[in-house]
Amino acid sequence: MGERSCPLLPPLLLLALLWRPGLEKQEPCGRREVRPLIVGGVESSRGRWPWQALVRVRNVKTCGGSLLSRRWVLSAAHCFRRWIVQLGELTVRQSFWSLLAHRNRYRVKDIIVNPQARGKFHDIALLRLASSVTYSKYIQPVCVLSSTFMFLHRSDCWVTGWGVIHENMVPLPPPYRLREVQVTILNNSRCRELFALPFQRSSISFDMLCAGAENGSRDACHVSAHPMRKSYPPCPRPESRLRAPTSPHLDCTATLLPQPLCRLHPPALVGLTQASPQGDSGGPLVCDLEGLWYQIGIVSWGVGCGRPNRPGVYTNVSLHFDWIRMLVSRNDMPRPDPSPALLFLTLPWAPGLLGPA
Repeated sequence: MGERSCPLLPPLLLLALLWRPGLEKQEPCGRREVRPLIVGGVESSRGRWPWQALVRVRNVKTCGGSLLSRRWVLSAAHCFRRWIVQLGELTVRQSFWSLLAHRNRYRVKDIIVNPQARGKFHDIALLRLASSVTYSKYIQPVCVLSSTFMFLHRSDCWVTGWGVIHENMVPLPPPYRLREVQVTILNNSRCRELFALPFQRSSISFDMLCAGAENGSRDACHVSAHPMRKSYPPCPRPESRLRAPTSPHLDCTATLLPQPLCRLHPPALVGLTQASPQGDSGGPLVCDLEGLWYQIGIVSWGVGCGRPNRPGVYTNVSLHFDWIRMLVSRNDMPRPDPSPALLFLTLPWAPGLLGPA
């Protein structure tokens, strides 16, 4: 038998069949439908910060985070082991019978720490969720930008979290609601001045930014997540130290400064090797721009809570924008099924494609 000729598919139809779109259309972000309010902070209301995430290991609250898309959450690199992410909630401790709280919990599939992360430097991580998030009036993604210079010196940006509300480890009172505080963005030269120590290299790197109030009245509460000498209160160093686990689920210990040696300063956990379960670490610092909310910082570290001339230090998100975009785009490529209309158009060519040569 002679060869059967197979008509060529029209080029445009062939391209349509083979095309696999990427993130060609970005989903809306930075919007909130609820419009009603940490040290100096006040209780918030549900849905006011719909991108706020709560990162848990088993049932223990450990860090904050922010929702970037249906499958990605942004947080701090120093936070992670075995985690789940909870979204759309106002309180840390939900009732056992709260079906909504369990429905809004998403298991973490991958944790991608910035490869340059070292201690408090490049303190940023992405969490890829095991399932897609369902958006609602209480759950929405936040926006990120490649540059945040337009927010410099803004005094109307906000930090949110469930961290302790005082340096002496005072926890959130029941019902453990999300708190928020309005802060001012400082420039890096001023920030370096405030943290400068004689004969020491600056602890403020190019990918950090400072926010708060210089008088200490407004701050995220950073229970130091890094072994930093400057995190010790100005009191005599104790002769003996008590080593105590911060959580039965976390492989880290802390040094407790006894009360008798620190009469002027309450006991504080210092020198943690992992993120403190009591801190606001990983949570978002956000600013409004023309009705949309942009995350410009990630709660990273600080010296105590709300101390004068010691603003909070945040990872500058914009300096990691390309890294975020690369990972989210590369791992979030949709793979749609072929369109029924395109399949119908290919039917006239089916015998030629499937018949014997």
